[in-house]
Amino acid sequence: MTKNEVIGSDFTYEADIKLTAKNAAGVLAFRGNEDGSNSYLVALDDASGVIKLYKFPYLSLITTPQTFTPDSWYHLKVVAIGQNIKIYFNNQTTPGIDFNDVTYTSGKFGLNVWASTVLFDNVKISTGVGISFNNNATLADLKVEGNSISGFSPEKIAYSVLVPSTSTTVPFVSAVLNDVENATLSVTQATSIPGTANITVIAQDGVSIKNYIVNIKYDNEPTAQFQPFNDTFDNGGIAGWTISSGTWSNPGTALQGNSIDNGQIIKNDIIGNNFTYEADIKLTTNSGAGILSFRSDGSVNYLVALDKSSSLIKFYKLPYQVLQTVPYTFSKDVWYHLKIVANDKNIKVYFNNNATPAIDSNDATYVRGQFGLFVWNGTAVFDNVKASPLAVTPNGFVEKASYTNEWVLKNNSLFFKNNASSNVNIYTLLGVKVKEFKPSLQVDLKLKKGIYIVNIDNKSDTIIIR
Repeated sequence: MTKNEVIGSDFTYEADIKLTAKNAAGVLAFRGNEDGSNSYLVALDDASGVIKLYKFPYLSLITTPQTFTPDSWYHLKVVAIGQNIKIYFNNQTTPGIDFNDVTYTSGKFGLNVWASTVLFDNVKISTGVGISFNNNATLADLKVEGNSISGFSPEKIAYSVLVPSTSTTVPFVSAVLNDVENATLSVTQATSIPGTANITVIAQDGVSIKNYIVNIKYDNEPTAQFQPFNDTFDNGGIAGWTISSGTWSNPGTALQGNSIDNGQIIKNDIIGNNFTYEADIKLTTNSGAGILSFRSDGSVNYLVALDKSSSLIKFYKLPYQVLQTVPYTFSKDVWYHLKIVANDKNIKVYFNNNATPAIDSNDATYVRGQFGLFVWNGTAVFDNVKASPLAVTPNGFVEKASYTNEWVLKNNSLFFKNNASSNVNIYTLLGVKVKEFKPSLQVDLKLKKGIYIVNIDNKSDTIIIR
């Protein structure tokens, strides 16, 4: 049975339901088409002993166990806002079912019965302005061991906290909600150092969700060093990544993101400076973009987008500024390969394994940060997502040292006599640049004890490691 002339998108839909015999089911249907063949349904199913949310064509979405008694009245309420569907049973204050699905966004209401006689009463529908839930999913404060994190902002989602190298206790992370009365907070503590604490805030509307990340590291670790990673997602999960916004899942062997605006997922525990970062990307909707994000702190970063809506390969940064674009027409459901090589201020973008970069741009705004994936205004699939630090291996390096008279040891400090025509760069063994200078006088390097690579370029095609 279908309700005449009523179409709902966001609404509450409720009724009193009595199952008059064993093994019966009383069902509320919503967001249905004309004949109900495409719709969502919620059933009080005595035969299975469950409350069940499903959709047509038939696919069970989620169930929760419930025992029913014949000839007893039960109250069932559906709250549907955007992709989020909440089911309340017998006037619960907490939903028994809380599920997200984007298949149907609007449609008709109906009542269904199965296998017996079912009574319905007090059937109510409230749409549009009848629903008002707070969408505030931000934090008011974020603390480590009771102390507020320096530089905290409700809109900034990723933070790094350094602890002494002698520390053996993982710091405790806590948070304070902005909407204390209505929002829901969960904190997953880091279990080791280095490690990541994840903080999730769900707003009252059940749709607005914000994920904050606190990366905990030892203070003597160079923040730009990282172990290479290669995520093929062949295990059906998304371990090692934290959802910040949008809907992310692994349907089998790839990571899929969906969002009506910006959806973001961040790689855990990895900070990069100079690196290669690449992925296979497939756009599965007629509009939108699949995006690689890098050198991010959660609110500012660089991004490279395969933008189907604009037919562009686009390099940009946040706060939003386009740095360079290349026209390209993308096809739906076709895999593309995107590779980024970030070396100090130089960013090269390679498309579909071409030996020549499609984009070659210089920008020095951000020097290090996290890796992430974005999806914008559609659905995109990502696979073979990998990154590795750049090695310091320029052409022309020789093993034999020269310029021996230019090194001076004085008061246990190492000095270098640099001439005006030389450029000097000093790197750690993992390729992190720690010094750069071009003076014509003695320079005190003041480096910590360790092994370094020194790149001396005298502008006459001679490059020397010392």
